[in-house]
Amino acid sequence: MGKRGPQKGTTTKPPASGRQKGTPNKRTSVIEAITKTGCQPAEVLCRIAQGKLKSASIGDRIHAASVLLDRLEPRLKSVEYRNATPPKSTHDYKKLSLEERIQLLTLLDKAETGDPAPDPSDPGALH
Repeated sequence: MGKRGPQKGTTTKPPASGRQKGTPNKRTSVIEAITKTGCQPAEVLCRIAQGKLKSASIGDRIHAASVLLDRLEPRLKSVEYRNATPPKSTHDYKKLSLEERIQLLTLLDKAETGDPAPDPSDPGALH
């Protein structure tokens, strides 16, 4: 079996190199800064996005802005388009009187041309 340890030509790490035990990383320091402010999470995200927290990097600012955007603006979902035929009318227009049919046709013509609809409470407006 081979001998364990550093390979030939490599060096070992000097003692006490690297992160010391208990040293907070960037995320921990940001969380501690947030805790000290006593603000609401949305307020903190705004402060991070605006660059008001000195320990926040540009990546942190972009991420905070992205999280805020997800909370403020709904994500749009894709919708399947179906070229379906409109449902058939269940109304029996044969039961309408001649005057009611004329009024209905007048209203439909005005709706197609973009004319403002007449006031239905005014009987003279339909003629």
